[in-house]
Amino acid sequence: YLAAFSGDERKGALAFLDFSTGEFLLTEGTKEQLSLQLTARQPREVLLDRRKKLFFQEAFGTQWLESYLPDWVCRPAQGEKELKSHFGVENLKGFGLENGSESLAAAGMLIHYLRSNGHDRLDHVGAPSVLGSSEFMWLDDFTLRNLEILSSTNPDGVSLWEVVDHASTAMGKRSIRRW
Repeated sequence: YLAAFSGDERKGALAFLDFSTGEFLLTEGTKEQLSLQLTARQPREVLLDRRKKLFFQEAFGTQWLESYLPDWVCRPAQGEKELKSHFGVENLKGFGLENGSESLAAAGMLIHYLRSNGHDRLDHVGAPSVLGSSEFMWLDDFTLRNLEILSSTNPDGVSLWEVVDHASTAMGKRSIRRW
């Protein structure tokens, strides 16, 4: 995944995009809720406003590869403009997105970043799905590590992930990991 963060101490938003499949996900929440989303999705890169660098690192850690965008790209109004242009629509009500929301900013950052880096063909990027925090049972880093869900703490051990992952394609592996 490629991810984008927008927000502050009170509330924030994350947008995730799997460029290979076009899966586009948005979520809003507290720092704790967003931290769980980052842990679950393990994005390869996180986009953010360069002015939010220190806040992001304090809230979510320094293990993420960060790329910084100019502040004008990280505004909800700019995000709305990017999304309307990308999807060819007059408004975003059909996507369940509110005017001025942090989700608009984060989603727009992803589209802008891809276009500015030469990815002009984004036809496969689907409509964003808005994730609710009550739709899933989230496990924090401590629980994932101690239950050995994704990796084993024992050098000769096997994680749950290794036991259930019998997919033969990269897309299948991503689907299983997402569950």
